[in-house]
Amino acid sequence: MPGQKVDGESLHRLFEHHGVTFANGVPTVWLVYVQYLQSAGVKPTTLNRVLIGGTACPRSLIEALQDDYGVEVLHVWGMTETSPVGTLSKALHKHKNLSKTEQRDRQVKPGRAVFGVEIGIRDGNKELPHDGKAFGDLVIRGPWMNFRTGPPGSS
Repeated sequence: MPGQKVDGESLHRLFEHHGVTFANGVPTVWLVYVQYLQSAGVKPTTLNRVLIGGTACPRSLIEALQDDYGVEVLHVWGMTETSPVGTLSKALHKHKNLSKTEQRDRQVKPGRAVFGVEIGIRDGNKELPHDGKAFGDLVIRGPWMNFRTGPPGSS
Protein backbone atom coordinates (compact mmCIF):
# COMPACT_ATOMS: atom_id res chain seq x y z
CA MET A 1 0.00 0.00 0.00
CA PRO A 2 2.44 2.66 -1.15
CA GLY A 3 1.77 6.03 0.40
CA GLN A 4 -0.81 4.65 2.84
CA LYS A 5 -0.59 4.76 6.61
CA VAL A 6 -0.76 1.31 8.16
CA ASP A 7 -2.56 2.07 11.40
CA GLY A 8 -5.87 0.57 12.42
CA GLU A 9 -8.01 3.61 11.70
CA SER A 10 -6.48 4.18 8.25
CA LEU A 11 -6.91 0.52 7.36
CA HIS A 12 -10.55 0.55 8.46
CA ARG A 13 -11.29 3.68 6.42
CA LEU A 14 -9.51 2.25 3.38
CA PHE A 15 -11.37 -1.08 3.61
CA GLU A 16 -14.74 0.61 4.07
CA HIS A 17 -14.20 3.21 1.34
CA HIS A 18 -13.14 0.66 -1.27
CA GLY A 19 -15.42 -2.19 -0.18
CA VAL A 20 -12.49 -4.50 0.53
CA THR A 21 -13.64 -8.07 1.21
CA PHE A 22 -10.26 -9.88 1.39
CA ALA A 23 -6.87 -8.63 2.57
CA ASN A 24 -3.61 -10.10 3.77
CA GLY A 25 -0.83 -9.10 6.12
CA VAL A 26 1.37 -10.04 9.03
CA PRO A 27 -0.11 -10.41 12.53
CA THR A 28 1.01 -6.94 13.67
CA VAL A 29 -1.09 -5.32 10.92
CA TRP A 30 -4.17 -7.20 12.09
CA LEU A 31 -3.42 -6.56 15.76
CA VAL A 32 -3.48 -2.76 15.25
CA TYR A 33 -6.62 -3.13 13.12
CA VAL A 34 -8.45 -5.11 15.84
CA GLN A 35 -7.23 -2.68 18.52
CA TYR A 36 -8.74 0.17 16.52
CA LEU A 37 -12.04 -1.67 16.02
CA GLN A 38 -12.24 -2.35 19.76
CA SER A 39 -11.35 1.18 20.85
CA ALA A 40 -13.64 2.87 18.30
CA GLY A 41 -16.51 0.44 18.85
CA VAL A 42 -16.90 -0.18 15.10
CA LYS A 43 -17.13 -3.31 12.96
CA PRO A 44 -16.05 -3.98 9.40
CA THR A 45 -18.98 -3.98 6.99
CA THR A 46 -17.29 -5.45 3.90
CA LEU A 47 -14.15 -7.28 5.09
CA ASN A 48 -15.00 -10.97 5.48
CA ARG A 49 -11.70 -12.84 5.05
CA VAL A 50 -8.04 -12.18 5.88
CA LEU A 51 -4.89 -14.12 5.15
CA ILE A 52 -2.33 -13.91 7.94
CA GLY A 53 1.27 -15.02 7.51
CA GLY A 54 4.85 -13.96 8.07
CA THR A 55 4.94 -15.32 11.60
CA ALA A 56 2.71 -17.39 13.86
CA CYS A 57 -0.70 -15.82 14.35
CA PRO A 58 -1.75 -15.44 17.99
CA ARG A 59 -4.84 -17.42 18.93
CA SER A 60 -6.36 -14.30 20.51
CA LEU A 61 -6.15 -12.50 17.16
CA ILE A 62 -7.86 -15.36 15.33
CA GLU A 63 -10.58 -15.41 17.98
CA ALA A 64 -11.13 -11.64 17.88
CA LEU A 65 -11.39 -11.48 14.09
CA GLN A 66 -13.62 -14.53 13.74
CA ASP A 67 -15.73 -14.41 16.87
CA ASP A 68 -16.09 -10.66 17.43
CA TYR A 69 -16.06 -9.40 13.83
CA GLY A 70 -17.11 -12.35 11.65
CA VAL A 71 -13.91 -12.20 9.59
CA GLU A 72 -12.60 -15.62 8.50
CA VAL A 73 -8.87 -16.09 9.15
CA LEU A 74 -6.70 -18.07 6.76
CA HIS A 75 -3.43 -18.75 8.58
CA VAL A 76 -0.56 -19.48 6.19
CA TRP A 77 3.12 -20.32 6.30
CA GLY A 78 5.65 -19.65 3.62
CA MET A 79 8.75 -17.71 2.76
CA THR A 80 10.05 -15.67 -0.13
CA GLU A 81 11.56 -18.79 -1.67
CA THR A 82 8.20 -20.57 -1.72
CA SER A 83 6.65 -17.70 -3.72
CA PRO A 84 5.25 -17.22 -0.97
CA VAL A 85 2.72 -19.75 0.41
CA GLY A 86 3.66 -23.29 1.42
CA THR A 87 0.90 -24.23 3.87
CA LEU A 88 -2.63 -23.13 4.67
CA SER A 89 -4.57 -23.72 7.87
CA LYS A 90 -8.22 -24.02 6.92
CA ALA A 91 -10.73 -26.42 8.40
CA LEU A 92 -11.84 -29.33 6.28
CA HIS A 93 -15.45 -30.43 6.20
CA LYS A 94 -14.62 -33.22 8.67
CA HIS A 95 -13.45 -30.58 11.20
CA LYS A 96 -16.74 -28.63 11.26
CA ASN A 97 -18.13 -30.77 14.09
CA LEU A 98 -15.14 -30.19 16.36
CA SER A 99 -15.61 -27.86 19.31
CA LYS A 100 -14.56 -24.26 18.83
CA THR A 101 -11.52 -24.92 21.06
CA GLU A 102 -10.48 -27.93 18.96
CA GLN A 103 -10.95 -25.93 15.76
CA ARG A 104 -8.74 -23.11 17.11
CA ASP A 105 -6.14 -25.66 18.25
CA ARG A 106 -5.87 -26.74 14.61
CA GLN A 107 -6.08 -23.22 13.20
CA VAL A 108 -3.08 -21.82 15.11
CA LYS A 109 -0.88 -24.51 13.52
CA PRO A 110 0.72 -23.97 10.10
CA GLY A 111 -1.76 -26.27 8.35
CA ARG A 112 -1.43 -28.52 5.32
CA ALA A 113 0.67 -28.10 2.22
CA VAL A 114 -1.18 -26.25 -0.51
CA PHE A 115 -1.98 -28.07 -3.75
CA GLY A 116 1.18 -28.86 -5.69
CA VAL A 117 3.55 -28.51 -2.72
CA GLU A 118 5.30 -31.41 -1.01
CA ILE A 119 6.65 -30.99 2.51
CA GLY A 120 8.66 -33.39 4.60
CA ILE A 121 10.89 -33.62 7.64
CA ARG A 122 14.21 -35.43 7.36
CA ASP A 123 17.13 -36.46 9.47
CA GLY A 124 19.82 -36.88 6.83
CA ASN A 125 18.23 -39.17 4.23
CA LYS A 126 15.69 -40.62 6.68
CA GLU A 127 12.11 -39.38 6.30
CA LEU A 128 10.59 -38.52 9.69
CA PRO A 129 6.91 -38.81 10.63
CA HIS A 130 4.52 -35.84 10.46
CA ASP A 131 3.48 -36.37 14.07
CA GLY A 132 3.98 -32.92 15.58
CA LYS A 133 6.94 -34.24 17.59
CA ALA A 134 9.63 -35.13 15.05
CA PHE A 135 12.43 -32.59 14.71
CA GLY A 136 14.68 -32.38 11.67
CA ASP A 137 15.33 -30.57 8.43
CA LEU A 138 12.31 -29.18 6.60
CA VAL A 139 12.22 -30.09 2.93
CA ILE A 140 9.75 -28.47 0.60
CA ARG A 141 9.26 -28.49 -3.15
CA GLY A 142 6.69 -27.40 -5.66
CA PRO A 143 6.41 -26.18 -9.23
CA TRP A 144 6.72 -22.49 -8.30
CA MET A 145 9.51 -22.77 -5.71
CA ASN A 146 12.45 -20.61 -6.70
CA PHE A 147 15.47 -22.07 -4.93
CA ARG A 148 17.89 -24.98 -5.21
CA THR A 149 18.86 -27.50 -2.60
CA GLY A 150 22.47 -27.90 -3.77
CA PRO A 151 25.41 -25.67 -4.63
CA PRO A 152 25.12 -23.27 -7.58
CA GLY A 153 25.09 -25.12 -10.89
CA SER A 154 23.53 -28.28 -9.43
CA SER A 155 19.98 -29.33 -10.16
